[in-house]
Amino acid sequence: MSLRPEQFEKIMSMDAEKRNRVLNSAMAEFSKGYKRASTGTMAAAAGISKGLLFHYFGTKRQLLHYTFTYTFDILIRAYSGKLDKAQPDFLIRLLDITKIKLDLLLQWPASSAFMAAVYTNNDDDFADIKSEMLERYEETKSFDGSWFFDGVDYSMFRPDIDPKMAVNTVMWSFKAYSESLFEKQGNIEGIILRYNEIIQTVEQYSEFFRKILYRQDAQGNTDRQ
Repeated sequence: MSLRPEQFEKIMSMDAEKRNRVLNSAMAEFSKGYKRASTGTMAAAAGISKGLLFHYFGTKRQLLHYTFTYTFDILIRAYSGKLDKAQPDFLIRLLDITKIKLDLLLQWPASSAFMAAVYTNNDDDFADIKSEMLERYEETKSFDGSWFFDGVDYSMFRPDIDPKMAVNTVMWSFKAYSESLFEKQGNIEGIILRYNEIIQTVEQYSEFFRKILYRQDAQGNTDRQ
């Protein structure tokens, strides 16, 4: 259910801080499922009444649609706008994308959970949103993440190791570290509080892998191309 132009204008006329609080809460609530999502909680998060929430966003389904459209757009803008696709160094790219993900968590804590819920939920309430999601993934070629590897210079790896195995090792390690953070902290808020510590740890891991996987003449190459 797409928003009419006049309704979109009404949403954009809303105080930006309140709108962002509504959207953050909407992402978290809709992650639970459409029926379980509480518009009362969303309104309370922004400090407005339910009546005013519906004045700006229309129906609950229209709010879901807007939340999806907005979330998808901020994710695409974050990755396409901030990731340097001309950077040939795999480790620098991975470090950059990790920082982008953490920055997204800072501003939009429930964005990843919301998009995952849309993709994995098979309820009819999410059917039209999921269909649009898959179409937009196809349009942007962002579904499988293959764009991340375009232009990577695999010759930077040592000649005596398999670059594919090296890449998988690094990515599995970063994934394991990410999962361990959630296990230890138990929630997004705990991770956000440790932002600087996590960034420092990720940078240390990146340098560790650089020393053992890259050619000697590429080990000191941390310049932005």
